[in-house]
Amino acid sequence: MQSTIEHIIIFLSCLKTGGLFECGGGWAAELRRERAVGGLFMGPNAPASIENVAGAFGKITSFDNVTYPQTNTDSTMEMIEQCSRVDAGEGPDLD
Repeated sequence: MQSTIEHIIIFLSCLKTGGLFECGGGWAAELRRERAVGGLFMGPNAPASIENVAGAFGKITSFDNVTYPQTNTDSTMEMIEQCSRVDAGEGPDLD
């Protein structure tokens, strides 16, 4: 049986860089970075604890309301914005 992976890789590398592709058995699909709402565990109202993580587990794992960070900077900026809310006294939303 002839391998098709090299043909897929060569073609895709001409069209798109920075993408993530899953290939195998003659099949190829692009994957994307997708982030759940998540939870923030810091500050006096929601310190890191097993109970707080358990309470926010639905937000940590739910992909009902996602964001699509395109770069590592996008990803990091979202975390910084959430931390800034705590510094401003707004606190994390763990509901």
